[in-house]
Amino acid sequence: MAKKIKFTLEMKDGVQARTLEDLQENFDLEKVIGYFNDGKLQTWLEERYYEEEAEAIGNLSPKAPNLPQEICEILGVDTDEFLEIDMEEVEWRKQRLEHLRQYTADKDILDKVDNTAFDQEELGDLLADGADEIILCNNSFRIPLKQKNKTYIGVGNAEAVIKSKEKVDFAALGIKFIHIKFDEEYEQIEQHNVVEETFDKNKHFENKEDKRAYFQDAAEKGNAEAMFELGCIYLYDFEYKDYEKALGWLKKAEEGGIEQATTCIGYMYENGLGLNKANEKAMEQYIQAANAGESEAMCKLGSMYSERYNYLDAIEWYIKAARKNNKTAFRLIGELYYYGTGVKKDVRKAHTWWLRASKAGDEKAKIWLNIRN
Repeated sequence: MAKKIKFTLEMKDGVQARTLEDLQENFDLEKVIGYFNDGKLQTWLEERYYEEEAEAIGNLSPKAPNLPQEICEILGVDTDEFLEIDMEEVEWRKQRLEHLRQYTADKDILDKVDNTAFDQEELGDLLADGADEIILCNNSFRIPLKQKNKTYIGVGNAEAVIKSKEKVDFAALGIKFIHIKFDEEYEQIEQHNVVEETFDKNKHFENKEDKRAYFQDAAEKGNAEAMFELGCIYLYDFEYKDYEKALGWLKKAEEGGIEQATTCIGYMYENGLGLNKANEKAMEQYIQAANAGESEAMCKLGSMYSERYNYLDAIEWYIKAARKNNKTAFRLIGELYYYGTGVKKDVRKAHTWWLRASKAGDEKAKIWLNIRN
């Protein structure tokens, strides 16, 4: 017959009491009372044939006014050191432990019941006490980011509420989360940044469909830049041309803060692509994007002013775009000098601006230079 393995009682400093002498030498009254309340103390004594002590413990009432003293006397422990124990605190701790056991059986977690928060107020108390490792139990907790070098461990359905409009560098703050989910609003920020960090618009693709599918996937996950690139595919690529889809994705990109998308929508209005041709609406789009610093919109706006013979405003917007190193602006300024439109005709200056545009990669400027040469 297999030998029955007797359980031990953990005392102070983690010592495992196997005998009454072990218990007496490493006595921890608070833990012993806990074992008394859950019946383990009597069972432990009975298994070791401390029959007299086991019977005396079994006859004690949990509500006895001198319970700590009586337990000490039964177990042969000097009572002087332990008489100041607060029984209400012992009972309070027992209840917390029972509450925590509803969500975990992990001994390492249960041993940290004193560092467990069940609500926001308790979290604040633990932080005020300087706790570095805190158990968050089955509740929603607002995490103060000013409290650095903290580890939060979740049990049950624990949620960390992060009040930030941008991704937080928790590593730099020394803050760690284990088995804890973020609140929905901040989780979206985290997921958005994951897409932002992994999205590469310059990634090499074997074919155009792979490229479109890549942008589509990132756009559907909320990446504004991918929305813009996908919108441009539907707007400009002959194989995929679909003005309805183009407008839909460009509007989403515009909402995501991509000013180039605003310019493209203006282009659609100006040329009647999927929208009723409307120069005034196009100009509104260009002005909005140009005022936000989008250089291509500045060029479009300059061209619309030029078509209306408002060369002063045209030149002003071309110059603003050129200051942002826009290659189209370099070429258009060259054309103004070549034709003497709004400025004094100067072929040499025209050549200088075209050369600058050509070096920046403007193909039309290269054609002008070839004609001149």
